[in-house]
Amino acid sequence: MPRVSVVMPVYNGERFLAEAVESVLASDFTDFELLVLIDGGTTDGSLAEAQRLAAKDARVRVVEHEHVAPSIARNIGLREARGEFIANLDSDDAMFPERLGRQVAYLDRHPEVVAVGSRALIVDTVNRPVRIGVRAFTHEQIDGAHLDGRGGAIMNPTATFRRAAAMKIGGYSADLLTTGEDHDFWLRLAEVGRLVNLPDVLVRYRIHDKNASIGGTNSDRRLAVTLEILRRTFERRGITNREPAKHKAPPARAWERWCCAITPAIGAAQRRPPSSACSFAPPRHRRDGRSAPSSADHRAGCRPPPEATSVHARCAYKFRRLSSPTAKSTARAVNAM
Repeated sequence: MPRVSVVMPVYNGERFLAEAVESVLASDFTDFELLVLIDGGTTDGSLAEAQRLAAKDARVRVVEHEHVAPSIARNIGLREARGEFIANLDSDDAMFPERLGRQVAYLDRHPEVVAVGSRALIVDTVNRPVRIGVRAFTHEQIDGAHLDGRGGAIMNPTATFRRAAAMKIGGYSADLLTTGEDHDFWLRLAEVGRLVNLPDVLVRYRIHDKNASIGGTNSDRRLAVTLEILRRTFERRGITNREPAKHKAPPARAWERWCCAITPAIGAAQRRPPSSACSFAPPRHRRDGRSAPSSADHRAGCRPPPEATSVHARCAYKFRRLSSPTAKSTARAVNAM
């Protein structure tokens, strides 16, 4: 049996499917199966594309199912999976080669942790960097954000979790048909174990006009679903000293503002001739071991804090290979930093 089942639901996902599948097959960690779940309502060439990709690698298994809500599709993946761990990945995203190895190693070292996510490099439809996603890293930060009505403290496509824990809580709530199923899932999973985000950028998350989490659902309806999820959670946990409400996120910290500001600039540098792409160089280090600001930092009029500098260095190398998620040598150079 494989240790990891990568579960990839697909609904009209032909456009980016090959890129997503190939990013999984390029993983440094090889003890996995990839379940490509093809929704019966799909009207594009997703099924044919999935079958073509599966013919090349026996680890890819295509599962066809009737047209269902995303929560039910994810439960189909849980039932079909044979792995000890479930790794989520959407058909419009991609992962870097070191993702599975790092997350499995973390779960092996921390049996109290039931799910581990990571930072994500958020890109547009043509892989131009937009920003770095994920602000919460500890269980308390993640669960606290979810209790405040801010779903996505663990980004669903970055998460790897224990299948046994997911089955223990009954999987995804089948009555959440249009939105909120992941928010509800992480809140319930946090009641049987701990949630963690790694600080590494391990997934490339694509934003476009068909994102289920961005468009297609009325904002008022999304708020109503969020409040109902919180009401259920408060009732389960016996929380009586507050009312379900969606709270604003705290202000961005200095390193988060710096990271968001510099990410598009690095992407722009990627498209300039190599001689002018100074942002790709890893940060210089002074004799005292602290990172020295690069020329790009001087131009921006700030010196990034060490925490942000490490993110910048890691992402800068990955930006060089955005169109090639199979570049293992690049990933190894990044992880060594």
